[in-house]
Amino acid sequence: MSASKNTKIDREFQEQLYTSIALLNMIHQPSEDFLTVFRRDMFAKSNKAAFFQVVHYLLTVLNPELVKEKLITWPTLNVISRENKFRNEVLQVLNELNSIYEDANLPTVMSSHLVAPGGYKIIYFMYRLSQLVLYKELKKDNEVLQRPRIGKNEELNETVHANFRKVIADINVETNREVEKFEKKFEFFNKEAKKTMSEYKTTNNQLKNMKEEIDQEKSKINNLLDEELVEKFKTLQQKSIVINKITDAYTECESFISQLTEHSENGQIVDLMNSVKALSVSLERTISELPTYTLHELEQYLDEVEKKKKELQELESCLKIEHDSLVKTMDISKAILKNIIADLEDE
Repeated sequence: MSASKNTKIDREFQEQLYTSIALLNMIHQPSEDFLTVFRRDMFAKSNKAAFFQVVHYLLTVLNPELVKEKLITWPTLNVISRENKFRNEVLQVLNELNSIYEDANLPTVMSSHLVAPGGYKIIYFMYRLSQLVLYKELKKDNEVLQRPRIGKNEELNETVHANFRKVIADINVETNREVEKFEKKFEFFNKEAKKTMSEYKTTNNQLKNMKEEIDQEKSKINNLLDEELVEKFKTLQQKSIVINKITDAYTECESFISQLTEHSENGQIVDLMNSVKALSVSLERTISELPTYTLHELEQYLDEVEKKKKELQELESCLKIEHDSLVKTMDISKAILKNIIADLEDE
């Protein structure tokens, strides 16, 4: 056999070994130390660290009780004496597997093979061991047919193959049936999800429109309130002007009284007639400019302002209650949608 052909065979077994162990890793989580040495070409050359990790992993998956009883030196801790002892323990266990498992059919391994574990013999042995472990793992949870063995009886071989074809056909039929069920359920839940999404979008749009209406209404109320405040301010300004005029009139009266009670130095009395006339004209002008507000009208106006203020507070409270109700409705819609999506994912 040529060197190139040997290399091709080595690569095929390496790939199959790697695939078998990778499948086992999906069920049995390996250690971090295992992952650091696990590669496709890990046994292309002598690799003591990879051999120790992989053989311990495979034997543990195959028969953890046996490993616990026989491989007592694990881990080796990179101590030469422990490595030598562990190598002997592994050799003893490997040579017992054919007697423990009738269908193992493992090739014989020599102690010299484990000194520098690498190359074709180690690759092939580890491949056969991985196949045994994978086969036993499959039998734990599933009923599988005995691995077919090609014999000299052609009729028997054809019967075995026919049985396999029948089983495969049954599996395909059952698989197609389950796929069809899944597709129907998926289609149903997909429609329900789309329907719920549509309802959610509609509700969301309605909530947005209602919020815009509420904002517009609040803006109108605020603008109306601002206009009332401006009008009230103008009224107060007018009242202030009136008060100032009354104050001026009062000042003129005080001045007039002062003139009545005072006398000049030469004893002449002030011209009372002129002063009275001037005061009369000033009072008539001031009175004519005063607005016709009564005390009762002013009290009514203040009562109306307080009433408007209370109405505004009540309207704001109602708007808040309406907003909280809309938010609660949106949360319920979201929860329903999440439940439908979760059911779809579970299926």
